[in-house]
Amino acid sequence: MSRIIEKLMGLQAKDSELDSVTAWIAAIPEEINNGKKEIDALNESLKAADEEYKKQAVAQQELENDIRKFNEEIKKSQSELYAVKTNDLYTTILEGIKNKKNQVSDAETSLLELMDKVEEEKKSVSALKENAAKQIAEMKSRCQALNTEKDALSASLESKKKARDESAESMKSDSSLAKALEQYERIRKSKGGIAVVKVKDGNACGGCNIALTRQQIIEVSSADIVVCENCGRMLCA
Repeated sequence: MSRIIEKLMGLQAKDSELDSVTAWIAAIPEEINNGKKEIDALNESLKAADEEYKKQAVAQQELENDIRKFNEEIKKSQSELYAVKTNDLYTTILEGIKNKKNQVSDAETSLLELMDKVEEEKKSVSALKENAAKQIAEMKSRCQALNTEKDALSASLESKKKARDESAESMKSDSSLAKALEQYERIRKSKGGIAVVKVKDGNACGGCNIALTRQQIIEVSSADIVVCENCGRMLCA
């Protein structure tokens, strides 16, 4: 590996680290926002489940009140039987009592079913609350850790940039290195941050995977800078 390529590879390592850190710092707010959205979704799910439980519990209470009301009406009708003086009225009151008893029977059947449903809803809400509390705590901890990481990375970014700039600046004192640096910066800008690539097994460019000629392989081992004819990146052994 030539001295120039070795210097450029070292600079590229610093650039790649800077790119990675910068990209992650930029992505962290979105990660935190996603975590907050998940927390909001969990809270909404919990709220919906709790509202459904309360709705069923109210329905149970209303049904119990209906049964109580029917039974009171039955007792009142039964007491009225003693004061009835005509057969027709007596028959009418008996029929009314019978209907109320049927209503009570139907309501009690519905109540038993509803009570089972309410109990299941209660258990479901309880389990959901426990699970949601655990997940929310984990997400809040994750968001806090991300914020801490972002602060630490941001603090280290300047020192990494300084080290990178110092490496680049030191190359400018040598005309050959300075020229190579300009070429490197140009290629890096147009090729997604990667200007120097290794020759892969099978003698292919590590950037575009195009097979290299035998002459190019020879030049990679002997020349200062060899550029892939297909993608334009610098090649190194």
